[in-house]
Amino acid sequence: MFSADFSVQHITLVNGTYKALFDLVNEKDYFVITTNVDHQFQNAGFDRTRLFYTQGDWVDNRRGVE
Repeated sequence: MFSADFSVQHITLVNGTYKALFDLVNEKDYFVITTNVDHQFQNAGFDRTRLFYTQGDWVDNRRGVE
């Protein structure tokens, strides 16, 4: 169980698989639908406007979308 102070903003590790996937689609017209809530797609370089989090975004839900 996470404490109320847990923040996914502090997760900065980028999995090599996400970076490899980004390299494959970077120059293409892509859209990602994901259940991830840890921002690994964004951390690997994916455009936030091309991502849909089916379970929501914990950071956006805590502070409001910027």
